[in-house]
Amino acid sequence: MKKLLSVFLAFCLVFIGIAPIMVSAAKVSLPVIYVGGQEEFIYSDKTDAESKTYFTGDLPEKELDAVTAGLRPQLVSAIAGNWEAYLEGFYEAAIPYYSEIILDNDGLPINNTGYDCLKEETLVNKAVNGRYGLYDYKFIYDWRLDPCANAEELNDYVDAVLEVTGAEKVNIVAVGIGCSTVLAYMQAYGTEKISELVLDDAALNGSDVYGAYFCDDIKQDPDELAVFVAEARRNNQLLQMIKRNISPENWDSYLSVKATRAVYGKLYEITIPRIARAVYATMPGVWSLLSDAYYEDAIDTIFEDYEFAFENAILIEKLNNYHYNVGSKTQEILTAAVEDGVHVYNIVNYGFHMIPVNEKANKTSDVYISVESATLGATVADYGKTLIDEEADADADADAVEENPYLSPEKDIDASTGFQPDHTWFIKNLEYNQKPAVVDDLITAILNFNGYTNVFDIETCPQYLYCTNDGLELTALGDTIEDDTETPGSEDPSETRPSGLAGFFDFIRRIINTIVSFVRNVISYGQSKPFTGGGTQEPVTDPVTDPVVDPLP
Repeated sequence: MKKLLSVFLAFCLVFIGIAPIMVSAAKVSLPVIYVGGQEEFIYSDKTDAESKTYFTGDLPEKELDAVTAGLRPQLVSAIAGNWEAYLEGFYEAAIPYYSEIILDNDGLPINNTGYDCLKEETLVNKAVNGRYGLYDYKFIYDWRLDPCANAEELNDYVDAVLEVTGAEKVNIVAVGIGCSTVLAYMQAYGTEKISELVLDDAALNGSDVYGAYFCDDIKQDPDELAVFVAEARRNNQLLQMIKRNISPENWDSYLSVKATRAVYGKLYEITIPRIARAVYATMPGVWSLLSDAYYEDAIDTIFEDYEFAFENAILIEKLNNYHYNVGSKTQEILTAAVEDGVHVYNIVNYGFHMIPVNEKANKTSDVYISVESATLGATVADYGKTLIDEEADADADADAVEENPYLSPEKDIDASTGFQPDHTWFIKNLEYNQKPAVVDDLITAILNFNGYTNVFDIETCPQYLYCTNDGLELTALGDTIEDDTETPGSEDPSETRPSGLAGFFDFIRRIINTIVSFVRNVISYGQSKPFTGGGTQEPVTDPVTDPVVDPLP
């Protein structure tokens, strides 16, 4: 009876237009090699899985409190306009926690850190009834290192998988920064061993955020900063820490909103880019996220001192080799793969305002990578706007959609101008490096399709999708669905909180909120007395329902 009821409910869901992705099988017919993105921890001894681990992004609560506790006196002074001591103190307090993951002048690990202990000693055929899971063959690599060196190891791994399975080709699923290694692999070794390639959350034309950080060229627009701060405060992962420190009534403080924005602005303008250059500019893997628009300026900025450049000559050689032979030829490499018969697919996360670091911050993104960059040229409206005149009549809108099947239901993205629009899916409400299991269902559905599938072939997998906040369901964007779940990972933030580079910036944001909570308490103390006149009281606003107030001066 229960089984019959479940079938009936699934049938109803399809016909009322709220059809979650359903796949016929959890496995695929060819072995899949999974090339992941940044891992959250790095082993202090890469050969010992029991050795101490160093985080690459997020800080445990104890360390987080240690970073923020000693800065409270400087923060009070900073809010009054004296920022230098606070910003320097923040930098000096945070850097030691990242010292063990920094690479040396040759772009190699210090103190034998890495991931070798996770590699399987012996590969076996993991097929079950002739089918393979997405994670049966997980390529273990150090994402910090030169993607070209990692590509050499990937080539050996592909050969080993082919030998043990007896397959003629493999499928590859690459996520985030792992896409750089796969691009380097295809450029060096060709594509004859690849049947299908799925790129998930790839910075195909770089990241404007990392580019601006490495170039030390931050341009903040007060209005864009206001939007970004307001949205960051809606994120439950950030609110958890704030709510531990303040009482609900303090949310209504106009001055508190301005103080929050001031702290965000200064740290994102000065200190966070400085930390990023000190930590991540030592890593060739991260340099692979820089496009032509930033690369040469970033090299000049980081290695401006001649003596320092000489000391890092080997590192610079690695950076140049990847950028000029792989990174700047991304579209050329992918086009050649398609021409060679590889089925290339792209999955793009989006739905968020980009970190406000330059004039491109108003573009729809996954916080770090714009949709335009991830698609190699899709036409994208400014954040919160549409590509169609809002005052146009309904008939004009309907005609536009009918004439352009690649236009998103919200009319903010036109995929037709990007690379391979027929084979590009968009998932709204997923940030960079977030990959809930439901995305695996989409990938499996794509790989299980007989032939080179496109965005119109699979009824339950349209081009534009929405991921519910709990990360458990993908639905067609525009379907009526009540999403009252909390942000992915809100019950256990450690499970889905962004790791690696994204985790680093998530950690910084949580630090900011913890520090700002102290300012809130100071402000609320002054506001706790009844207002008895003697001037004009500051207006009160609700930063959740009406978060954008006067731009900072």
